[in-house]
Amino acid sequence: MKHTKRTDFRIGNWVEDENGYYQIEAEHLEEDYFNTLQCWGIKIDDKVLKELGFVSIVTPPMPTAFTEVTDYFLDGLELSTSQIMHWRWHGGYSIKDIDYIHQLQNLYYALTGKELEFKRA
Repeated sequence: MKHTKRTDFRIGNWVEDENGYYQIEAEHLEEDYFNTLQCWGIKIDDKVLKELGFVSIVTPPMPTAFTEVTDYFLDGLELSTSQIMHWRWHGGYSIKDIDYIHQLQNLYYALTGKELEFKRA
């Protein structure tokens, strides 16, 4: 994923380029500088969710579902990777395309007011 617009990112978001992972800093978001960046989002997978501090619970296949489902939990936020990534916040429910760490960081911050730490770094 090549970045699409500056407003997709905020200071502290994790992205990657050909050299590896790094965090967005203030100067990266200046328009002239941002237009020269060759970065993209870090795709979310099971390993990344664990490195973000989520705890996983695997539900085995049931007669009506042929595959197991893994749910991830952290501070009241529940993510499910059944077929599409969706999230639940303290019982509320929403479906949203969450494919990259920076999207999850931004959602987590909006809901909790806390930064989501990427433990790989």
